[in-house]
Amino acid sequence: MLEIIGLLLASGAIAGFARGRGTSPVISVSVAIVGFLAIAFLGGLVSTNPDARIVVTLCAWAWVGAVALFVRFVVGAGRPKPDGTWACPSCLYSNGKHAVVCEACQQPWTPGR
Repeated sequence: MLEIIGLLLASGAIAGFARGRGTSPVISVSVAIVGFLAIAFLGGLVSTNPDARIVVTLCAWAWVGAVALFVRFVVGAGRPKPDGTWACPSCLYSNGKHAVVCEACQQPWTPGR
């Protein structure tokens, strides 16, 4: 049950990062969840040792963390970045400093606005 809650929370964070960095939240979250399930399932088939299952679970969570870090720091890295929070000139939504596109209307941030 805790894994489901953790996956929901992590998925929300990954989706937020993806929207803010200008990529598809559906694809980013899908990659994280499918990878988590694949690692957990295949690792469960391979090992019956309880200690090995702990390692498999940690590897599955490491995958989710790696996807989150990739979306946050690598996706959209080539785009110009704001210095702080910024208001979208199209819809006036207040975006965080990590967002290079508006999270509401998907308009890119450009310097000088």
